[in-house]
Amino acid sequence: ELLVKWAGMSYRHLSWLPAEWVRRINPVALSMFGTKYGVNEFPPEEEIVLRDWLFVDRILDIDFTSSSNKRIFAKYRGLPYDEACWDTIPEEGSEHFPVYKEALRRYYIGQKVKPPSKMKIRVEEVRRVATKESYSKHELKKQPDIIKGGTLMPHQLDGLNWMLYQWERSQPCILADDMGLGKTIQVVAFLYYLLKKFGIYPFVVVVPNSTSENWLREFNKWAPEMSVVPYYGSAKSRELARKHEIFSGNPHSANREICCHAVIMTYESALSDAQYFKKSVFWPNLIVDEAHRLKNNASLLFRKLNTLNTDHPVLLTGTPLQNNIRELMNIMNFVDPSKFQHLKELEEKYGELSHDTIQELHEQLKPYFLRRTKKTALKELPPKSEIIVPVSMTSLQKEVYKQILSQNIKSFKEYSVGTKQANGSTRVSRNILMDLRKVLNHPYLIEDVEVHQPDQESVHRALIDACGKLRILHQMLPKLKRDGHRILIFSTLRLTLDVLEDYLKVEQHTYRRLDGSCSQLEKISAIDAFNSPDSDVFIFLLSTRAGGVGINLATADTVIVWDPDANPHADMQAIGRAYRFGQKNPVLVLKFMTRLSAEEKIMHVAKKKMVLDHLVVEKMDDDDLESNDIESILKYGSKALFEGDNSKDIVYDSAAIDKLLDRSKIVKDNSDENADGEDGEKTLSFSFGKVWSSST
Repeated sequence: ELLVKWAGMSYRHLSWLPAEWVRRINPVALSMFGTKYGVNEFPPEEEIVLRDWLFVDRILDIDFTSSSNKRIFAKYRGLPYDEACWDTIPEEGSEHFPVYKEALRRYYIGQKVKPPSKMKIRVEEVRRVATKESYSKHELKKQPDIIKGGTLMPHQLDGLNWMLYQWERSQPCILADDMGLGKTIQVVAFLYYLLKKFGIYPFVVVVPNSTSENWLREFNKWAPEMSVVPYYGSAKSRELARKHEIFSGNPHSANREICCHAVIMTYESALSDAQYFKKSVFWPNLIVDEAHRLKNNASLLFRKLNTLNTDHPVLLTGTPLQNNIRELMNIMNFVDPSKFQHLKELEEKYGELSHDTIQELHEQLKPYFLRRTKKTALKELPPKSEIIVPVSMTSLQKEVYKQILSQNIKSFKEYSVGTKQANGSTRVSRNILMDLRKVLNHPYLIEDVEVHQPDQESVHRALIDACGKLRILHQMLPKLKRDGHRILIFSTLRLTLDVLEDYLKVEQHTYRRLDGSCSQLEKISAIDAFNSPDSDVFIFLLSTRAGGVGINLATADTVIVWDPDANPHADMQAIGRAYRFGQKNPVLVLKFMTRLSAEEKIMHVAKKKMVLDHLVVEKMDDDDLESNDIESILKYGSKALFEGDNSKDIVYDSAAIDKLLDRSKIVKDNSDENADGEDGEKTLSFSFGKVWSSST
């Protein structure tokens, strides 16, 4: 028999049917099933039909025509809008019924939302009344009773006050708290307060795809009486959201009115569908998460968001100072185009940074920024230790590394002659560097390097012995598992994760994986499986860029950075997935670095970039490496490599691994983040101060 899902029906109504019957009715579906799973490899039912798919997530419509058998048009957990279908309500007393009741409650909240009327006038009136007195007179001294999803931490209540203060004075702002301090919660509390206290709505929240579901969860938790609509996925999914949850009446009509309190929109849906929202809707607040995406004022996202009829932009970023001067000015132009209008002049003025120009620029930026660090805001956060683990190349890695350098010396020299070919030189250099980084991650990432082995055991042994980093990992994992630790492994290359997957499968270590190719459902499923209280997942494999943004993995206490990202802020964000609010254990961060190689030089370059981490610094491009940086990276360590001196190779025995993993000496780093810099000048931060305390 075969498990069959009926078209137009939910996964609650699956049927076991004879294979012969299925063959007659739908031979194509049966053939596809056979192609996918083979003859004797049918996976267990729970792997094919996820449990979440049986629970109602959102109710889009209700059919009351039959009083004896009310039907709902429902979207189910973990499934997109375009798989919504008409269904009967779950049986009372079943495990599905309480979840249905919660979805029904949210549905009725949405049904009660009236189209906003004269909202611009209401906003102006609230601000007029509020600014008659100093904000200190009505500052929130404690958490408002309407915010019941949990307890705001002191820094979060301060952040709520700061955003309300900025809003009352029509001052656009950037919440630039360190990663893991709960920027999402602060913004949700801020929007919910505006709604419940003043009746102000709707709001548009633009977020990366990777954080969209987390935003929705936080809204559901902290703003339970708010009608919040997720707007992303396929064109069909977005059309259903517009038709059933966002607009009243005909969603294609020019006179449509919005009938929800907030819309969570991914960058992609903002790019695709801004035209549906730009004319008829006035948004009292625009929230943009991971706002460094706005660093290019010529980008389509920048232009599309500027077409929205918004009043008060609030930008969020955990790394506000990674951009160069022009990119920072572009972001400020989005926030406040009237004051940051002449971008070229501003770029020229602050192009050469000195202490005086930094001070001057800082004074211009300070009214817009709020920045707190984990060190100052989370006094109870367990300590963290970051260790650079130097690794030597294996003989195979050395051989392949030398081959790549030797083969490319001629082409590199050809492109390096003459200014006309500068771009070609940089392109060739980047290609060479990518191949070298592949070798250092694992030499099998280079085509035709893997040698055929006689059996699976030999294949696995060769896989480990081929790479210095994998040798060390192989020694570490049993010890980490024995002591009850859980691990995040980050790599910049998806191909590296493929190799690590092969290794983990043979070693029978439980793991999950998240990279840029994962669907939203796959991401949510992997994160939930890892964070579940009874989870047995030992390792989470993540790509640095896709897995380093906006997700909470504080259930892990060990982070391994397999290879350094050329932008050090990307590695910082990755580490921040584990080292954040909610972390209960000391965190050990191990940064693998192959000695006398391109990796070691990349880390040197990154260190230079981080020297003035809390200042506005030139040459902090997101796109990482200048051409002169690349050339020096390629050359680094090559002399020792070609001389063939193996006497300085690093070898880790069991005692050395134990010492690396010893957490007994992890202590809090009490160094002041705003201590004097190398030149004796104070570094500058956008720290919190009750700016309204002296207001009149």
